[in-house]
Amino acid sequence: MKKLLIIGFLSLIIQFSSCNSKEDQLEQISLSSKSIDLSLYKNISYNAPVYNGASASLQVTITKISGAKREIVWYHNYGPKRLKKYASNKKPGHQIIVIDNLNAATETLEVSYSLIYNIKGTLLNLTCDTLLENGKDKETIRIGV
Repeated sequence: MKKLLIIGFLSLIIQFSSCNSKEDQLEQISLSSKSIDLSLYKNISYNAPVYNGASASLQVTITKISGAKREIVWYHNYGPKRLKKYASNKKPGHQIIVIDNLNAATETLEVSYSLIYNIKGTLLNLTCDTLLENGKDKETIRIGV
């Protein structure tokens, strides 16, 4: 009877210690957040008559990359806006995006944007991809229209 109690007690201790080691492993994975400040502004004044009626739209995608796996974690389409209406580079428009639950050891963020100009029906599409640095809590992406 004492042997059965001792064996039962030992098996409980082993199970409990294996649970603790799993919790310790989970605690070692450090998840963090990254704040991205999107700064949007016009590069030039666009006051010349050639720009009357000209517009630009912007599509921004933030992708989490882990090895070969890619997952879109944020997307926004800023609809068409007349070029003259964009904020100046002295007072750019800002949008703060916070991406949570990042494993800085294995995951990287990529910010991609597509800027589409429409000038009298002629479309011009410019794209840019930027990998963000690991270990930084805050980054700024400046997009000049």
